[in-house]
Amino acid sequence: FRVAIHFLVSDFRPDVWWFKMIHLADALLLGMVTVVWPDGVHAQWLAFLSIFLVFLVVHQSMRPYSEHHANVLETWIVVVLIVVTICGGLFLEPLEMSSVPKRVGEGLLVIVTLGILGVVVGIVHVIRHQHGKEEKRRCREQEMKDAVEDFVQIA
Repeated sequence: FRVAIHFLVSDFRPDVWWFKMIHLADALLLGMVTVVWPDGVHAQWLAFLSIFLVFLVVHQSMRPYSEHHANVLETWIVVVLIVVTICGGLFLEPLEMSSVPKRVGEGLLVIVTLGILGVVVGIVHVIRHQHGKEEKRRCREQEMKDAVEDFVQIA
Protein backbone atom coordinates (compact mmCIF):
# COMPACT_ATOMS: atom_id res chain seq x y z
CA PHE A 1 0.00 0.00 0.00
CA ARG A 2 2.75 2.44 0.93
CA VAL A 3 4.53 1.66 -2.33
CA ALA A 4 1.43 2.64 -4.30
CA ILE A 5 1.15 5.99 -2.49
CA HIS A 6 4.88 6.65 -2.21
CA PHE A 7 4.51 10.08 -3.84
CA LEU A 8 2.27 11.13 -0.91
CA VAL A 9 4.24 9.69 1.99
CA SER A 10 7.89 9.79 0.93
CA ASP A 11 8.73 13.02 2.78
CA PHE A 12 7.40 11.87 6.15
CA ARG A 13 8.88 9.70 8.87
CA PRO A 14 7.69 6.08 8.66
CA ASP A 15 5.71 6.32 11.91
CA VAL A 16 3.68 9.31 10.63
CA TRP A 17 3.34 8.34 6.98
CA TRP A 18 -0.35 9.30 7.16
CA PHE A 19 0.37 12.99 7.96
CA LYS A 20 -0.44 13.99 4.37
CA MET A 21 -4.08 13.43 5.35
CA ILE A 22 -3.67 16.19 7.93
CA HIS A 23 -2.35 18.48 5.19
CA LEU A 24 -5.29 17.61 2.98
CA ALA A 25 -7.79 18.18 5.81
CA ASP A 26 -6.13 21.52 6.56
CA ALA A 27 -6.43 22.58 2.93
CA LEU A 28 -10.06 21.44 2.80
CA LEU A 29 -10.93 23.40 5.95
CA LEU A 30 -9.21 26.52 4.63
CA GLY A 31 -11.09 26.18 1.35
CA MET A 32 -14.42 25.70 3.09
CA VAL A 33 -14.17 28.82 5.26
CA THR A 34 -15.51 31.14 2.57
CA VAL A 35 -18.24 28.63 1.73
CA VAL A 36 -19.45 28.36 5.32
CA TRP A 37 -19.30 32.11 6.03
CA PRO A 38 -19.71 33.84 2.65
CA ASP A 39 -20.51 37.26 4.15
CA GLY A 40 -19.00 37.06 7.63
CA VAL A 41 -15.50 38.46 7.26
CA HIS A 42 -14.89 38.45 11.01
CA ALA A 43 -15.94 34.81 11.22
CA GLN A 44 -13.71 34.01 8.24
CA TRP A 45 -10.81 35.79 9.90
CA LEU A 46 -11.27 33.87 13.17
CA ALA A 47 -11.70 30.59 11.30
CA PHE A 48 -8.50 31.10 9.29
CA LEU A 49 -6.60 32.06 12.43
CA SER A 50 -7.96 29.06 14.34
CA ILE A 51 -7.13 26.61 11.56
CA PHE A 52 -3.57 27.92 11.28
CA LEU A 53 -3.09 27.79 15.06
CA VAL A 54 -4.42 24.24 15.35
CA PHE A 55 -2.25 23.11 12.44
CA LEU A 56 0.80 24.72 14.06
CA VAL A 57 0.18 22.84 17.31
CA VAL A 58 -0.40 19.54 15.49
CA HIS A 59 2.69 20.02 13.34
CA GLN A 60 4.89 20.89 16.32
CA SER A 61 3.65 17.94 18.31
CA MET A 62 4.24 15.46 15.46
CA ARG A 63 7.24 16.93 13.56
CA PRO A 64 6.30 14.66 10.66
CA TYR A 65 9.05 15.30 8.13
CA SER A 66 12.10 13.07 8.06
CA GLU A 67 14.31 16.11 7.44
CA HIS A 68 14.71 18.54 10.36
CA HIS A 69 14.93 21.53 8.01
CA ALA A 70 11.59 20.65 6.43
CA ASN A 71 9.96 20.73 9.86
CA VAL A 72 11.52 24.10 10.62
CA LEU A 73 10.44 25.47 7.24
CA GLU A 74 6.85 24.27 7.69
CA THR A 75 6.75 25.85 11.15
CA TRP A 76 7.97 29.20 9.82
CA ILE A 77 5.47 29.10 6.97
CA VAL A 78 2.58 28.59 9.36
CA VAL A 79 3.86 31.26 11.75
CA VAL A 80 4.11 33.76 8.88
CA LEU A 81 0.56 32.84 7.80
CA ILE A 82 -0.63 33.49 11.35
CA VAL A 83 1.12 36.87 11.48
CA VAL A 84 -0.28 37.86 8.08
CA THR A 85 -3.76 36.79 9.17
CA ILE A 86 -3.50 38.84 12.37
CA CYS A 87 -2.26 41.85 10.41
CA GLY A 88 -5.12 41.41 7.94
CA GLY A 89 -7.55 41.41 10.85
CA LEU A 90 -6.41 44.90 11.75
CA PHE A 91 -7.88 46.18 8.48
CA LEU A 92 -11.33 44.67 8.96
CA GLU A 93 -14.29 46.95 9.37
CA PRO A 94 -15.25 47.19 13.04
CA LEU A 95 -18.00 44.89 14.23
CA GLU A 96 -21.40 46.52 14.51
CA MET A 97 -22.43 46.10 18.11
CA SER A 98 -25.33 48.09 19.44
CA SER A 99 -24.69 47.88 23.18
CA VAL A 100 -20.91 47.80 23.24
CA PRO A 101 -18.82 50.70 21.96
CA LYS A 102 -16.79 49.89 18.86
CA ARG A 103 -13.41 50.52 20.49
CA VAL A 104 -14.18 48.08 23.30
CA GLY A 105 -15.19 45.47 20.72
CA GLU A 106 -11.99 46.02 18.77
CA GLY A 107 -9.94 45.86 21.95
CA LEU A 108 -11.61 42.61 22.97
CA LEU A 109 -10.95 41.14 19.53
CA VAL A 110 -7.25 42.05 19.77
CA ILE A 111 -7.02 40.71 23.35
CA VAL A 112 -8.71 37.44 22.42
CA THR A 113 -6.46 37.05 19.38
CA LEU A 114 -3.30 37.73 21.38
CA GLY A 115 -4.54 35.39 24.11
CA ILE A 116 -5.09 32.59 21.61
CA LEU A 117 -1.67 33.23 20.08
CA GLY A 118 -0.09 33.22 23.55
CA VAL A 119 -1.73 29.91 24.43
CA VAL A 120 -0.59 28.37 21.16
CA VAL A 121 2.97 29.64 21.63
CA GLY A 122 2.95 28.21 25.17
CA ILE A 123 1.70 24.84 23.95
CA VAL A 124 4.29 24.77 21.18
CA HIS A 125 7.02 25.65 23.70
CA VAL A 126 5.95 22.83 26.05
CA ILE A 127 5.77 20.35 23.16
CA ARG A 128 9.19 21.38 21.86
CA HIS A 129 10.68 21.14 25.35
CA GLN A 130 9.24 17.66 25.79
CA HIS A 131 10.40 16.67 22.30
CA GLY A 132 13.92 17.89 23.15
CA LYS A 133 14.01 15.71 26.27
CA GLU A 134 12.87 12.67 24.29
CA GLU A 135 15.43 13.36 21.56
CA LYS A 136 18.26 13.61 24.11
CA ARG A 137 17.11 10.37 25.73
CA ARG A 138 17.03 8.61 22.34
CA CYS A 139 20.53 9.91 21.52
CA ARG A 140 21.88 8.62 24.86
CA GLU A 141 20.26 5.23 24.26
CA GLN A 142 21.74 5.07 20.76
CA GLU A 143 25.18 6.02 22.09
CA MET A 144 24.92 3.26 24.70
CA LYS A 145 23.91 0.72 22.04
CA ASP A 146 26.79 1.81 19.82
CA ALA A 147 29.24 1.57 22.73
CA VAL A 148 28.01 -1.94 23.58
CA GLU A 149 28.31 -3.02 19.93
CA ASP A 150 31.83 -1.62 19.74
CA PHE A 151 32.76 -3.42 22.95
CA VAL A 152 31.31 -6.70 21.67
CA GLN A 153 33.21 -6.36 18.36
CA ILE A 154 36.48 -5.68 20.19
CA ALA A 155 35.98 -8.62 22.55
